[in-house]
Amino acid sequence: MAAVYLTSADIDALVGTDVRTALFVDDTGNTHLARCIQLASAVIKSAAHRAGYTGLGDTTTDEQVIAATLGQFLVLMYNRKQQRVPPEFFEVVNMATEIREGRLPLLGLTASTTSAAAGGAAFSETNSSVSGARYNPLSRERLDVY
Repeated sequence: MAAVYLTSADIDALVGTDVRTALFVDDTGNTHLARCIQLASAVIKSAAHRAGYTGLGDTTTDEQVIAATLGQFLVLMYNRKQQRVPPEFFEVVNMATEIREGRLPLLGLTASTTSAAAGGAAFSETNSSVSGARYNPLSRERLDVY
């Protein structure tokens, strides 16, 4: 199932019904709204995963996630009719990048895989029974015979 983080009510609250209708309803009366919402939601889910948040499901009530999804939706919505996103929306448009790069933590979620996050690292446990995996021609044991 595809992630869906927005409703048409969320979009209408931000840009208004008339703008949404003007940018989404084509000459045949088809609305591609549902698919665009899925694509915008996928971008945010991917950005959150990149930042280490793996618990983000297919739906959410987290306001930050909804706002970030609205930003990506606006990019898709305005580009659909070859228009520029108005500057007053740049803050929500840039939220995906901020989340992806770890500069905007999602307050309602906990990063569960910090090793998978941007800049993250994972280390394995040490094992004292392993002396070395590579051949060392200058080991102490080899040099003692000279």
